[in-house]
Amino acid sequence: ELWATSTKFGDPPDDAVLGLFRFRLSDGGLIATYPLSDSAFGYVNDVAVAPDGSAYATATNTGALFKVDPDGNTETFLPRGALPDPNGIAATEDGQYVFVAGWYGIVRVDLKTRDTFMLRQGPAVASGCIDGLYLTSPRELVGVQNCVHSTGRILRFALSEARDSIESVEVLESYNPLLDGITTAAVAGP
Repeated sequence: ELWATSTKFGDPPDDAVLGLFRFRLSDGGLIATYPLSDSAFGYVNDVAVAPDGSAYATATNTGALFKVDPDGNTETFLPRGALPDPNGIAATEDGQYVFVAGWYGIVRVDLKTRDTFMLRQGPAVASGCIDGLYLTSPRELVGVQNCVHSTGRILRFALSEARDSIESVEVLESYNPLLDGITTAAVAGP
């Protein structure tokens, strides 16, 4: 399956559907649409699917987190103001957390308790302004950082065993002219 978000920039057509869309990859058919009220939810940005099939979507301008469960039931998982400018999102393979990138850093959201926790980091780590966010191993995140660096850059974050802090960061790509305006990416290979 492929999940996609639809949000508005400017004035969308009157019949525009804002929210989440779920497609079948085999034939491109639309499985379901999950409309979200712009006034209630805000700018729908990124989506990640947890191992149980639940999809979580960030609302950047309201700080909310939206959920669609495997049966298609929808809910505001975290209310407005719960997350600081949420953007990219990545679900852990064990179904315990989603990591949400934002303006000020990366937040870990516990999917059972709904507790949020800003990852701790040392002074040499800059984890703010991450747009796309991807889990590449149980303790490794890759992020697209695009507002503190002129062309954007790709960073790899090594997490602590408890996944509550960033132990180190590695710049994977920087000053690449192809990255001008980069927001998201796709992870390929190991």
